[in-house]
This record gives sequence, structure tokens and C-alpha cells, in this order.
Amino acid sequence: MNPTPTFVVHAAMIGWFPFCIGLFAVFGPLRAVALGLIIGLFALPNATYEFSGIPDYDKTLAIGFGVAVAAMVMDSKRFATLRFSWIDLPVVLFCVAPFLSAIKTGYGTWWGLSESFSVFIQWGVPWWLGRLYVSSPAAMRYFAIVLVGAALVYLPFCLFEIRMSPRLHEIVYGIRLRSFKHAARSFGWRPNVFMVHGLKAAMVLSMAALTAYWLWASRAVRQIAGIPIGIAALSLALLTAATQSANALLMLLVGGAVLFAASTARWRFPLLVLALVPPVYIGLRWGVEWRGEELVELAKAVFGERRSLSLDYRLENEAFLAERSKLRPWLGYSAIADLTGGNVDESQGKVVTDSMWLILVATFGLLGLAGAFGVLLLAPFLQWKRCPVAAWRHPMFAPMATFSVIVTLHAIDCLLNAYPNAVFIAMAGGVAQGLGTRRGRSVWGLM
Repeated sequence: MNPTPTFVVHAAMIGWFPFCIGLFAVFGPLRAVALGLIIGLFALPNATYEFSGIPDYDKTLAIGFGVAVAAMVMDSKRFATLRFSWIDLPVVLFCVAPFLSAIKTGYGTWWGLSESFSVFIQWGVPWWLGRLYVSSPAAMRYFAIVLVGAALVYLPFCLFEIRMSPRLHEIVYGIRLRSFKHAARSFGWRPNVFMVHGLKAAMVLSMAALTAYWLWASRAVRQIAGIPIGIAALSLALLTAATQSANALLMLLVGGAVLFAASTARWRFPLLVLALVPPVYIGLRWGVEWRGEELVELAKAVFGERRSLSLDYRLENEAFLAERSKLRPWLGYSAIADLTGGNVDESQGKVVTDSMWLILVATFGLLGLAGAFGVLLLAPFLQWKRCPVAAWRHPMFAPMATFSVIVTLHAIDCLLNAYPNAVFIAMAGGVAQGLGTRRGRSVWGLM
């Protein structure tokens, strides 16, 4: 394990499984899944147990694995009701891609099975948990409430780190995540509390703020833990701004605008346009080798030169790696190190692989890329196609509409960052079940 573990880390990572079983015993299956996925995201330590020949055990794997094991132990009968559907094709494609890539590149069967299992736990398990437990109106409403509530609990800890620097992970778990160099902002610090990076924390908080806003606008929820939902939404929006993440704040504004347009002008096409951003961007960057100078100039005009330089650096790295990945377009290299050859030309300097889309196309090829983004973008397509726009603001449908927008924004975030999120994947699975299957649509009265 790297870095060196502490007793608290061992207790959290090993005790996660009995904790999840306890959630099922106390709260029942539907609430336990929501609590498990969201508590895991917000509270588990960022630690990795490294094993030879099998997937490493880390926070991302633990979240879905712990909840799934508890569900199989405490609610096994529900799993018997799960039926394979066409909506599962993207996640199955993604789970199979690592195995095919490993066979093609000579890594072998064991490597391929290990990588496929890792993808299955990190993506497939949250997806199917979403299908089983986050697909009804009551389940989505509760899931949304828990997400907003967890973000409100995070608020004082974030304020502490904005003032004192992101050190709570080290204080509680004894592990410093990284240098503070990139956490320093124009004023104060960018918080991450118990998340792997401040960018991921900011994104999660912004999506919680978006959820609170739409729960307030739709009157689906009046208050959470005695806090009026409007106050909660405003507080989380201000906290998102205080993280000083331009990306997270932009996502919040765009998501709010899409939902507002749907409720006031009865426009559903903005969601479709938003869902088309990832495939269009990837097509331009990977297919026709668009350099992205216009994005850099736009970032400079809106956010300043410092942010534009950061974006320019990312795009330069993308261009280099995208060109190399075309040598094995369909099944990739199975490992980023093979893509770069271990070292790169001195003129290129250190190559940074921040973008999830590029990591996916490099390691698992276009097959894996299509599967992963299919998982995220199926929900907004179904929302656009099958849910009447007039219902998006209805208290019953509001959480579903919010989840569809959130997973779309998460897919866009994956164009520049690489932070898979079991909570968002479960949302995607829940929406796909609710709108993409006959049984799901009957629950929502959309037959």
C-alpha cells in the first residue's frame, strides 16, 4: 500500500464491509444503497492496497464493492429480479474491452480478467445498483436528499480547509494526499476534505448545489435536517464558488440553465446539445486533430491567463497522446506506460494524462471509450426522448431530471479530468432503468 497506512485507514477500509451490512440492517435496502455510496464518496480515505496480479483495493473500488457485498448478503432476493436489458450494452462493452485489449496486446488472460474485474466493480456494480435501488420516484428523491445532506455536512470542513489548507485527510487518516502547491488559490485554498482532489470535491459540491436548487424550484423537498432547501441550495452554490474551481462553477451554471429552460420555455433540446458535447469534442480532438486554440482564448478571456495556460498545457499533452493512441485505435495499449514508451522525447517534457477520455482510448481503445461514455450519456438521451419536458419540474420527476443533467455534466468533466464517481454512475443506471425498460416506465407512469 502506498502511502504507508495508519490504523485509522485500516479500520476504515476493512471496516467498510461490516459498516455497509449495518446500513442494510438499520435502514433497509433502498436507503442503505444511497447512504453507502454517498458516505463512501465523502468519507472513505484515499488509500490504495496494492496486490500483484489482481486489482488494487482503493477507495473507488471499495465504495461499490462494499455496498454490493452488503446488498447480496442482506437483500439477495432483489438480485434475482435483475434482468439483462439493452440498456446494459454500454457497461458490458466497457467491462469486456480491457480483456480484449489485454489479449490483443499480449498482456495475457490474467491481466485482462483483472482489468475487466476492476472496471466491473468501479462502473458495472454502481450501474446495476442504480438499476435495482435508484430507479423509482421515492428512491431517487431519497438519493437526492442524501447527496445534498452530505454536502451540507461537508460545508464547515470545506470552510476550514479554505482557510487553513487541505489538511483534514492528513489529520484524520495520517496521509497527506499531495503537495499543497496546486491547492493554493487567489484567496485561501481549494478544499478536498476526504476526496482525492480538490477538483473532484468541487465538482461533487456543485452537483449537490444543482440538486438542491432543483429540489427547491420543483418544490419536491421543503427542508433537509431542518434547513430550508432554498438556504441549502444557496449555501452550496456559494461554497462551490469558494472552491475557486472555474469548471465546477461553470457546470453548476450550465446545469441550472438547462433545467430552467426546460421548466420555463419547455425546451428539451439544451440537454441533447449538452449530451452531444463529449462525442463532438472527442471527434474533433481525436478524429480531425483540432488543436483547441479557440478554447484557450475563450478561457483566457473569461477566467484569466493563469487558467488558460493550464488548459493549453492539458491540450498539448492530449494532442501528443492522441496521436500515439491512433496506432492502436480499437483496443488500445492496455497500459498508459506503453503508450508513451515509458519515456517521451525531451522536447515534450513530462506527459500528463489528466483526461479520462484519452486514458480510456489509450488503454482500452475506442471500444472501451464507447462503453464508458455510453454508460454516462444513455441517461440524458432517454430523458430527452422519453420524459415529457413539462414533467421535469414536477416534484416526482425533478430528481430524475436533475440526475440526467448531472451525469451529462460528469461526462463533460471527464473530457478534462479523470475522476470516476460511483454516485453519478448509480444515477445513470437509475435513470436508464426508469426510462429505458418497460418495467421502469410502468413505475413512472410513462407507458
